[in-house]
Amino acid sequence: MNPSTPPTSTRVVITPLRPALVEEQTNVLDVLVRVQAPDAPPASLLPSDTKRALALVIDSSGSMKGRPLDEAKRCAQAVVRGLRPLDLVAVVQFDQSVRLVWPATEVGDGLAVSDAIQRIEDGGATALHEGWFLGAQAMGACPLTASLRRVW
Repeated sequence: MNPSTPPTSTRVVITPLRPALVEEQTNVLDVLVRVQAPDAPPASLLPSDTKRALALVIDSSGSMKGRPLDEAKRCAQAVVRGLRPLDLVAVVQFDQSVRLVWPATEVGDGLAVSDAIQRIEDGGATALHEGWFLGAQAMGACPLTASLRRVW
């Protein structure tokens, strides 16, 4: 694949955290595994009249500091770009606490919600359950016109 050509499908990238192993010794090799969303959104598999509602729940705990959080935000923004203007999107951030970064509203041009995602910063511990629960609550607040609702 040409590095200047954006990927058109999801990629799995495995990066070792050190460059080499010691021969004839027991070694532990930590790796960073990234599942990377495509830069170009795929064609929708849903009928064109299906209104979608999506809650993006982003882990911003300390373990996500730096590159992992940057990649999570980039992927969330790619998802937003793939939504249609009348689709609904909510954004939840969680670390030791949970915050509704963006309430479930129509995407419009997506710029405002992408900006809100970009402003997410890393924090402390991980309140995973509470993050997902707030995402589900955000979907419960969507109008009934949304025929497909997901927490992602």
